Amino acid sequence: MVKKMFSFITELPDNFNLEMLCFAGQRVSGVLLAMYLIAHIFIISTATIFGPQTFSDIMVKMHHPVLVFLEMLLFAGVIAHMLNGLRITICDFFGLTKSQKQLIAVIAVIGFFVVATGVLIMGNNFLKHTM
Repeated sequence: MVKKMFSFITELPDNFNLEMLCFAGQRVSGVLLAMYLIAHIFIISTATIFGPQTFSDIMVKMHHPVLVFLEMLLFAGVIAHMLNGLRITICDFFGLTKSQKQLIAVIAVIGFFVVATGVLIMGNNFLKHTM
């Protein structure tokens, strides 16, 4: 099953185009988001297992600059995965497979502005709480 899930890697050189890169990105981001979800559930479960003080201590440690940067990357990954999934859904339901390149450009522009806004808000929030 794992071999089939990552079979796109062997097909990428033969079928290298923008749509294939989006397909590969969708697969990779989906796997990474699933792995993050497991870690997220583990961290959140500390509140019920070890008590609220332990949870508060962990949340204070999560305010490290490297982890805030990783949170920004997570936000970018979620937005990219969501918009690409929306593009795939639109192509499938409305028969727009011939206009995929234009849809990719549209989601790239929308994604850039959404991610830039989110990163600015997160960075500003981080700086407010560190000063």
